[in-house]
Amino acid sequence: APVLSAPAECVLPFVLLYRCSFHTPVAMRLASSTACAATPPGNESDGVGPAQLEGTSALADIAAIAAREATDMTFGEQGAEVGCSPHAQDVLLPIPSTDRRCTDAACLGLLAIVWIVFLATSFQDTAGAISAQPYKLFLPRDFHGAYCGLNDGATDFSKADRLTYMMNLTGTLESIVEYLICSTASEGMLEQVFDSQALGRYRCACCKMPCGNCIAPPQLPEHDTAAAVAESVARRMADLTEPSHAKELFAPSGANNGAFGSLFQDRDRYFVATCSKQCDFSGAKQSRMRSFTYSPPADSPFKAAWDTLARQNVFAGSELQQVISVSFVFSALPRDECGYDARYCVPFPGINFDSDSERYCRFQVFPDIADAMGSTVDTFGFDGLQRRAQESLGTAAGDVLVTLDCFLIVAVSSLMFGFACMVCLRFFIKIAVWAALFAVPILLIASGGAMYAASNRCNGDALVQSARRHYADVLGDVRASWFPSMGVETASEALTGNGTDYRGFQTRTRGGRTCQSWALQIPHRHSMSADTMPQAGLQGNFCRNPKGIAVYIWCYTTDPGTIWEYCDTLGAKRRNHDCLHGYNIEDARMRAALKSLAIFVFALSLVWVALLACIRSRIRMAVAINAVAASFVFETPHILLVPFLQSVAAALWVTFWFYSVCCLLAQVPLDHIPKDALSWEEAFGSNGVEGQCSRQWPSGFAWRYLGDDTSESDPCTGRNGNTTGVEPKCWKCAPPRFTLDGRILVSLLALVWNSELLVALGICIIAGACGFWFFRPARGGASCVKSMDAVLSATYMTFRFHIGSLAVGAMLIVIVRLVRGCLVYAERQVARTQNRVVAMILRSMQCCMWCFEKVLKVINKNAYIQLALCGKPFFASAQAACKLVGQNPIRFALLGMFGNLIRFIGIAFVVVASTVVGMSALQGLHAQTSPIAPLAIFCAFSFVVARAFLNVFGLAVDTMLHCFVLGEELHLESKCVPKQLRHLIQGVRTQPSTSLVVKA
Repeated sequence: APVLSAPAECVLPFVLLYRCSFHTPVAMRLASSTACAATPPGNESDGVGPAQLEGTSALADIAAIAAREATDMTFGEQGAEVGCSPHAQDVLLPIPSTDRRCTDAACLGLLAIVWIVFLATSFQDTAGAISAQPYKLFLPRDFHGAYCGLNDGATDFSKADRLTYMMNLTGTLESIVEYLICSTASEGMLEQVFDSQALGRYRCACCKMPCGNCIAPPQLPEHDTAAAVAESVARRMADLTEPSHAKELFAPSGANNGAFGSLFQDRDRYFVATCSKQCDFSGAKQSRMRSFTYSPPADSPFKAAWDTLARQNVFAGSELQQVISVSFVFSALPRDECGYDARYCVPFPGINFDSDSERYCRFQVFPDIADAMGSTVDTFGFDGLQRRAQESLGTAAGDVLVTLDCFLIVAVSSLMFGFACMVCLRFFIKIAVWAALFAVPILLIASGGAMYAASNRCNGDALVQSARRHYADVLGDVRASWFPSMGVETASEALTGNGTDYRGFQTRTRGGRTCQSWALQIPHRHSMSADTMPQAGLQGNFCRNPKGIAVYIWCYTTDPGTIWEYCDTLGAKRRNHDCLHGYNIEDARMRAALKSLAIFVFALSLVWVALLACIRSRIRMAVAINAVAASFVFETPHILLVPFLQSVAAALWVTFWFYSVCCLLAQVPLDHIPKDALSWEEAFGSNGVEGQCSRQWPSGFAWRYLGDDTSESDPCTGRNGNTTGVEPKCWKCAPPRFTLDGRILVSLLALVWNSELLVALGICIIAGACGFWFFRPARGGASCVKSMDAVLSATYMTFRFHIGSLAVGAMLIVIVRLVRGCLVYAERQVARTQNRVVAMILRSMQCCMWCFEKVLKVINKNAYIQLALCGKPFFASAQAACKLVGQNPIRFALLGMFGNLIRFIGIAFVVVASTVVGMSALQGLHAQTSPIAPLAIFCAFSFVVARAFLNVFGLAVDTMLHCFVLGEELHLESKCVPKQLRHLIQGVRTQPSTSLVVKA
């Protein structure tokens, strides 16, 4: 061999590196003059021990020792198969392979391009879009879409970070204004000044003639004089404008006759959302309050009549004009407390707010007002929850950002629970595997029994009661049929008629209850006994029918809740009068099908037990490999750093990605909604035409724009409040919180690819560490490779040589998911055309792609393991993995079944425990925040963490099987494998394995 003919100085590094890489903690220890591990017993003369190294200072002497060590290896003509031979008992197979080079590095360039595009599209503001401010996704918004606590360029509410509610004057005064304007007194006055067209519009608005949306004429009071109308309006308005009258506002006996009883059920009508610096305005000084005189909006049908009554000189001094000018004056909060026009700053009388909630002011009703309101006050206790339950995608994302502190608590908790689960595996793995095996038939038998009991369940019977009755039937069959066949003497179970002559041994009722002894009066008192009825056979607690008083044999029961119950003879079938009120399942065919299914489940349990008996040797091998994997985790505790670092990396990546997505979602294009004022029909739509505020998804919302009376050309108020000849447009659109465009696909691509790459890195590192641990010299079962060294070596090997191959495997998953997403989108588009054939074909293709993705994940996992062990490119490793699985299908199937069951139990434990911790943290830190979106994120993240931890064990099991099969192909001696597998390893192969030859 070339090595043997080379100078000793050239051979030395390779021999010592080769030997100490698997014999000592790490090869690099030679650089710090650290000797290899102690020479194994029985090989002191040939091994290179610490004593020999200590006495060898000259390079030539060390080279000689190395050359002698090299010549002890046995080489073949084509290569060298190194096993636990007499001359190389402590030299390990070169698996994981140390002869590596970078694989699939070109894929890293594509990944870098995706990262560059992802960062550029997520954080760079798009031209023509509102700036990327992720806080918009969760900050409260006022009535016209401004954000409380944020300066969005159009409005500055950076200091007003609380959302409170003021009186919506238009909605609150609607009924009062209608009563005033549509009264007979007002109509008589308007007839004096209106022309025929204006009068027609007025009467149409008041529904005094059938037109427009009028269904019925208004209900007017009997004495509808101007004085009476003015007095009624003044009294009703006093309840709204004078704080001392607030209690009468909600009283049914007040001037408004309880008209505000639906105040809390119809919040949008009576309240308008505004941003403020505080919530409690009860201490506002009256001297600082602003004054505002109400007038209907310009697009109100009552606007013309109102202005005419209020401003016409011909009505000067009239009762109606006086009540309009005096009673509709409100006190509004000062501008430094409410930064809106005065009309939006009028507090609702009797209603205040507290600041206990987060960003949202909570309704608070004064105690005396609450007494007058009665039960309706409780509605606002759930107002925040009702509002938050209707959250959109944007507010859900905002809730997650608000609860990041709870997310960190859940992250730490899930890590702790994951570590606890891994420790338990070391000590209870064998018990867990065998328990899982025997739990299956037990569950099958229990399920079959429940189905069989349900098939004959009577109405009014509990399932347990029906099961007990079937148990009694089976017990009776045994006593009546089997006992006589075994020579056990039993009484006759014969009877005639209603069973008066029955003297059998039945002691259980049809409900499965035990009969009470006829000689006892506990728990039920009775007058029947052997003394009073000597001919009735009332011995013991057997079922009887004394003197034929019942329709069949019966007995008192030992159940205090059931006095007596009918019986059946031992071995007898159930009689027709068992279910007097019918069966719980009325259809006889369904009962027969359920009974057949129960029998099938029973048979399946027997098949399972028989299968366990047939493949017990393979099961022992599976248990042994699980035990080896548990030993690996126990002896290599640093491997638990891999899921820990994976979880930390996943948390950081998900947090960064989520923030980037929030920035992306918050970039709402300026042309997403119209900026001009709109009419009601244009804003909300009519006659099947969608409104301009909701024509695109995500849709914005329309808000009432009341115009500017000082403007010369306002679209709502016209010229200085005069709308003559102008169609008032008093509605505007507010933009949505978020929007979606094509850039979200790049973000999702980056999320899936990097997430799958993170998973692949963990698989490869864990598999490499398992390979270093498994293929080691036999030293009483203890590894000569230190825990941290194995993990560091595997990590270096993965990042230095194979991250490109891992990116290829992750990219394949991304491609499959992208195809699935396209099929889902196409199927939904086709569904709108009612083309069921094409839609069904697309659904079938989705199912096929889903199955293909599952198969691809299995192939990827085994390819990553082969990549860690052999160092081949991804597709070569995938081919080798497929070949290995194809040659050992039963082994992989059993290990997959056991591993999935154990992983399911472990993942369920971690997820449930972490979610409970997260829910407790939410209740303590963010009680007012909707828990829906945060809990979903907590469950998802804890699932990722749990899967990462349980994958350590699962991957260890899979890798150990790979190593075991490789050892079988090389026919290693039993002392060259972990002790749990030594009784399973086969003899030494006489010919070298050409697929796993180590070239000289």
